[in-house]
Amino acid sequence: MTAHPNKIYQEFLQKLTRKNIQYAILRDDITSKAGLREVDLLVNPAQIKLLAQTAGTAGFFMIKDGYLNPGKKVFLRYESGVSYLLDIHELMVYRGLEFMDSTQALRNRVRHNGFYYLKKEDFVLGLLFHNILAKKEIQPIHHVILERSLEEYLDRNYIERAAGRFGMLEVFDQVASQIAAACENPPIIGTLRMLALARLKRRPANIFRVFRTRFRYLGTYFFGRKRGIVIAFIGPDGVGKSTVIEYVRDILRQNGLSTQVAYLGPWGSSLLKLKKIFSWLNAIPYRADYKEFYAGKRQEKPGKLTGFEKWKFFIRSFIYYLFLILEMWARWWLRVLPALRQGKIVLADRYIYDILTGYKNRPMDYHVAIRAYICKNYPRPEIGILLDAEPDIIFSRKPQLSRAQLQHSRGLYHEIATENNFPILDTSQSAEQTRSQFKDKFMPIIIDILQRRTLNL
Repeated sequence: MTAHPNKIYQEFLQKLTRKNIQYAILRDDITSKAGLREVDLLVNPAQIKLLAQTAGTAGFFMIKDGYLNPGKKVFLRYESGVSYLLDIHELMVYRGLEFMDSTQALRNRVRHNGFYYLKKEDFVLGLLFHNILAKKEIQPIHHVILERSLEEYLDRNYIERAAGRFGMLEVFDQVASQIAAACENPPIIGTLRMLALARLKRRPANIFRVFRTRFRYLGTYFFGRKRGIVIAFIGPDGVGKSTVIEYVRDILRQNGLSTQVAYLGPWGSSLLKLKKIFSWLNAIPYRADYKEFYAGKRQEKPGKLTGFEKWKFFIRSFIYYLFLILEMWARWWLRVLPALRQGKIVLADRYIYDILTGYKNRPMDYHVAIRAYICKNYPRPEIGILLDAEPDIIFSRKPQLSRAQLQHSRGLYHEIATENNFPILDTSQSAEQTRSQFKDKFMPIIIDILQRRTLNL
């Protein structure tokens, strides 16, 4: 007999019932034969610790603790390549703005087919306000549900008390009177959303909660513990870093994980806007005679510099590495660390290790010690991935590099990966095969790191 597609969720809810934990399913039918990607539950805030313990015994772990979104926590269970998400609501809230009485909603919950749901009026209010505030439209999957629900009998006195308490009765009445048009015309919802936000922001409790959330968000730039991890993608030009990062970003988001892409290569865009200074000072750590040699314009490899040329090159290189250190640490402190404190997974396009391969894909057999020292003292990513492909494929994508340069660059990246125990992701395959390889090979590693970090926190 085939197991019910929502068996994992059903078993978890049955555990909550046995432990007398008050909950109500907010939107989804847990008994439906359609497999649910996530389940939204309203839970008694006083029982949230007991719920977290119960979730842990059921194989779930917390991936969002509500620090920057008060009243909401998210739990994840990852099994056989499939994610199961629990969105736990302690309040009926949107970004700190409470729009319904959660205590009353739990008190009036109803039991159906062995599971607890919101009563009809609370269900309609919750679903409607969720679409208006969070989705900025009536989602297509909710069109029929809301149209049918609003046509049925609803206790008007209850609606007036529940919505009126939060200043949302006018919003409800306006959308209910034109629900068919609102479903097909998002600008109607946009106008009502502005009205709803204005009303909700008048409530003192909401003002305090929003202020606290914004203060916490700003605080992530100065203090706080790291909740997220860094995944660094390295490899020669043409291997498909940007494309793979987009694949990975989609996969992680589908699993309920927040992400942020950050460019952390030692060249390219500058956060501190140092390019003009570099150009003015000619602060380039690459010798012109080396460039000529590797371009085939010079027969013999250049020797060591002497005299004035040696000191001039030393000063140029010193300025370059000084500015590089300032730039890379500025990116870490201003872009990466705040994102980690916010619980995001930072997907690093390149990393500091790229300087070990030379300068902008040009080979360098000097300044080896200083480049190694800079890498050693820069924060190490939790996960490093070397992207690689067949040389002919890389060359077809980036013909700007000669085959000799490409071969040299690939060899150096493999040395970096070996030294740092970075696994390899083959990008020679199709997009679907690359995505599948990432899910099979790296998702269990990511989940394991996040789970251990949650336990440590």
